[in-house]
Amino acid sequence: MAVEEITDLHEHESRARAVAFALHNGVMENLAVSKETREDMDEYVQGRLTLEELIQRGRYRFGLD
Repeated sequence: MAVEEITDLHEHESRARAVAFALHNGVMENLAVSKETREDMDEYVQGRLTLEELIQRGRYRFGLD
């Protein structure tokens, strides 16, 4: 798991935009995002998870791994 939180403002903003975009797409598709998934996304934005770890958690949560 990523140990250090990101300190680069550009990276943080980029991650935040990507998560906002994904959440908006879910809303447009009438999909609900679970509390656990939202918490994982927040950890990703803060730099405590890599993209690979975020995807891995999602796949595990839905029994895809």
